[in-house]
Amino acid sequence: MAYYNRGVQKILCEELNDAIADFNQAIRIKPNYVEAYVNRGQTKAVLGRTDEARVDFQKALELAEQQENIDAKTYVKEKLQQLSQAASKQSNKKSRRDG
Repeated sequence: MAYYNRGVQKILCEELNDAIADFNQAIRIKPNYVEAYVNRGQTKAVLGRTDEARVDFQKALELAEQQENIDAKTYVKEKLQQLSQAASKQSNKKSRRDG
């Protein structure tokens, strides 16, 4: 829990790579920590690491379903949808630019 809390504080201080490192530690200690996967995914998304963010969100969704955590499940589904929409927009922009 301490690494997770510190990771959240690092986000607030805009120390995003350090936040990811703390979430990594939280996950290492507690591999089924849904919130750590969610926050690590969000942080990676902010840094433009969308493929890695998607992996974290998918793992968080899997864990949320196993734990019957409806709130987390709903939230993560929304985040995955947002990533998909952003990727689609990027693809459309590229297609128009290349075409």
